Amino acid sequence: MSDEQKSLNQLIQVRKEKLEKIIAKGIDPYPSMFNPTHSSKEVLSKFNELENKSVIIAGRILSIRKILLSYPRLAWKNSDFYKKR
Repeated sequence: MSDEQKSLNQLIQVRKEKLEKIIAKGIDPYPSMFNPTHSSKEVLSKFNELENKSVIIAGRILSIRKILLSYPRLAWKNSDFYKKR
């Protein structure tokens, strides 16, 4: 068995162990429902009102820049969902 194959097998084993831990905590690792609390348009229009509040929006993160780690509230601006709305 090559070193590459061993590394792949180790990676797969680590992922399986992480999955088992999630399941053991009673969390569904593959939930079938997702309920956004706001649309991207709502977040844009109520941006100041929603500051320091939790919101759930749907979308795909296209990129994360280091600056976003300092300013996490800007992260949604790079989502695929934002661009489609």
